[in-house]
Amino acid sequence: MNRVSLLLGVFLWAATLPAQEEFRLKHPLPDYSVYSDFEITAMANRVRASRPQILRGGWEWDRLLRRYIDEGRSEAGALEVLHGYFMSILDRYDEAVRSGKGAEFNLLPGHKAWGAAGRVRIYKELVRQVMLSKIEQAKFRQIFRQSMALSYDYPNLERSVNNRPYGMNGGPAVALKVFPDMPELKTHRRWLDALWRELTEYGDTTETNYYPYGPLLLQGWIDMAEGMDKFKTDRELLHALAKRYLDYVHGGGVRGNPNSGGRIKPGRDHIYLDPWNAEYFGGAEGVNDGDVWYRLAKEFRDPEFLWASEQAIFGGRPP
Repeated sequence: MNRVSLLLGVFLWAATLPAQEEFRLKHPLPDYSVYSDFEITAMANRVRASRPQILRGGWEWDRLLRRYIDEGRSEAGALEVLHGYFMSILDRYDEAVRSGKGAEFNLLPGHKAWGAAGRVRIYKELVRQVMLSKIEQAKFRQIFRQSMALSYDYPNLERSVNNRPYGMNGGPAVALKVFPDMPELKTHRRWLDALWRELTEYGDTTETNYYPYGPLLLQGWIDMAEGMDKFKTDRELLHALAKRYLDYVHGGGVRGNPNSGGRIKPGRDHIYLDPWNAEYFGGAEGVNDGDVWYRLAKEFRDPEFLWASEQAIFGGRPP
């Protein structure tokens, strides 16, 4: 059976699922390699016009980028769809400019900055692939620069190791290497260093639950470590902290308490259609802690982290 026939079978099977399960495939799709160039162009245009999420989440597009890169950059259609997603950001900025509100356009407003690191990574890859004009690059730089200026009132910011400050600062941390000469980021680096000292001096996080907010903390924690090269300078501490946090997944910690809960998503068959975006346990804002542990497994080459990723996505299995 060739891949086209297999994918067609998957779509037909999904279409016959009970209506009450409310399952439907949506972008990002599990595989773009089976479509023609014409179909991919149409899909990318539809994604661009659909105004997909660009604030407080949108991690699924970061996962699509990770899938594209980790599979050897062979799925060209995925990159075209990511280009459509990114251009939707510029389109909305252009709309704001035309309405006289361009100076208010902000990708980093408070909790809505969650997931911003992925949008920076997508920009970086599109530049690498020569898919953005100089004007488009300059426009995104301007968007990011004004977002930094609008978003960080330092005397009133929270300095702690939890999902709020760490989740909100992943984007700026990743942007340090993408826009190394941006004045606002040079200023912000001092704040990032202060946030990081909260972790290294205390020796632990201050996030007191796992679901739904723990994965938000961990995504920002990984983004900050990558952007600030902390996987080099604080590697032993970070590995130890990840191991300790893994106790939550093993059951040594508490998945649910009065301030948290791990919602189990029914319909296991759905998970196998698109494991990159599946969740057996549902976290906050679609952050997907399976992706968190996958990223940590890649960084530390630790099979226990890969097991944790599998468990969060597919459900329980002994380690």
